[in-house]
Amino acid sequence: MDRLGRRSRGGHFPLAARRSREYCFFIQYLAGRCRDGQHDQEPPPRLFHQNPDLLHCRGSRRHRCLGAHRTDPQEQLKSCLQRFSRTRTYSMPKLPLLDPKLDVIFKRLFAEAPDLLADLINAVRSDEPPIVELQVLNPQIAPEELTGKFIVLDILARDLTGQLFNIEMQTRNHAGWPSRSLYYLARNLGRQLQGGEGYHQVQPVIGIHLMDFDLFGEAQACWAFELRDRQRPEVRLDRSLQLHLIELPKADRLHSQAGSALADWVAYLKHWQEDNLMQSIESPAVQKARERLQALSADDEAQRLAFVRERALRDEVTEKAEAEAKGRAEGRAEGEAIGQAKGQANTLRRQLQIKFGELPDALEQRLQTASEAELTAWAERVLFAEGLEQVFSG
Repeated sequence: MDRLGRRSRGGHFPLAARRSREYCFFIQYLAGRCRDGQHDQEPPPRLFHQNPDLLHCRGSRRHRCLGAHRTDPQEQLKSCLQRFSRTRTYSMPKLPLLDPKLDVIFKRLFAEAPDLLADLINAVRSDEPPIVELQVLNPQIAPEELTGKFIVLDILARDLTGQLFNIEMQTRNHAGWPSRSLYYLARNLGRQLQGGEGYHQVQPVIGIHLMDFDLFGEAQACWAFELRDRQRPEVRLDRSLQLHLIELPKADRLHSQAGSALADWVAYLKHWQEDNLMQSIESPAVQKARERLQALSADDEAQRLAFVRERALRDEVTEKAEAEAKGRAEGRAEGEAIGQAKGQANTLRRQLQIKFGELPDALEQRLQTASEAELTAWAERVLFAEGLEQVFSG
């Protein structure tokens, strides 16, 4: 069994599981003796042969706890358990951690802790003035968002200067993703002004998208896009729209941000299950994120939300794969039908040319656009027709 109680492939129990079984066996044995009034009897030798960890209770003065004295059975049981617990430390198996890259967990991690969100934003935009305080504008998760298809649970936040930040965790690279990202940024920009307000009140909208896939082929993992001139990139038109893209696999693979705060967050998001690596990260924000993830992983409601969300994403992937497979099958069938019709038209053209000579352009056009039924009827007529008019009549 593994740490969760499942038997291992070789049939043996891990050390923690064996100790837990020994402990339970010992408790059951003592409780049974106390219940049956047999606390003054020597325990069977096989108890110790099969459970070497209990040998510390035999011999010298410790042998008293197994029947050498005549105390109350309940007191005897209590005394033995105390002795056993002092010599052995038993730890409960750790619960598996939820994936912080799952958008519902990512949103709960950062939307419920704006200080962590600010630290992440500052790590991505390390060349900009740091964000001191953030207000999360959409902290809630609607039920329909969990099961909706092609929905990404994003975080929308505003800092003290009025800048809007849209933070997303992307795990799937689907068609139209760049256009979709720009559309939502532009929509957040357009929603700022009410009737009668001037354009000078528009605040920048900054997108930060963490992607668990490689988007570009270049050896660069962190990207920052703005409105700049194509010929002279140093000339910037405006900062109203900004989009930061972080390719997490590439950033982790290239160690392009080594030694920076962003490198700590990349390591956390890619290696959250590796205790040794996580403990080596000195960032207080990342350590707090670890603690929050452990708490969420032990929360029944968070586990349920994660399960519902993962199921919806799997359904989305399955439906997409089925649609693509159906489209390929229909395309093959259509291609085969077109190929068959084209072959039939070529055969008929050859027969007509042998019997009547070169065909006029109008008849060539009719052959190219004819249906399968028309080609079949013309092929039958050519055998007995004395002229082209008889073949193509009707």
